[in-house]
Amino acid sequence: MPRSRSHRPSLKGPCSPGRDLPPVELTQPFTLLHAKRRGVTESVFNRNQRREAEINEALKQEAARRAAVVKNMHRLRALRLAREEKSKEQPPTRTTLQRQQQAAG
Repeated sequence: MPRSRSHRPSLKGPCSPGRDLPPVELTQPFTLLHAKRRGVTESVFNRNQRREAEINEALKQEAARRAAVVKNMHRLRALRLAREEKSKEQPPTRTTLQRQQQAAG
């Protein structure tokens, strides 16, 4: 007598997943592997984020240093120009004349 398609023998063997096994045991090795891989991926991602944050912080510090240098350069130039203007307006003092004579002679 032919069997109907709805009546098939179950494939429960030592290597086949059965309904009596809890799903945690079936997925545990995969879950552990996936968790390890995810942990490695997250740690690499976090490390890259930290590295990028450190680079951005260093770039900000470098820009601040450069701005301070430019500001200082302009301040010193203004002082030098003011000193030169002041020296042109005032007659030379005795010490200035003595310095000029020592340099020349």
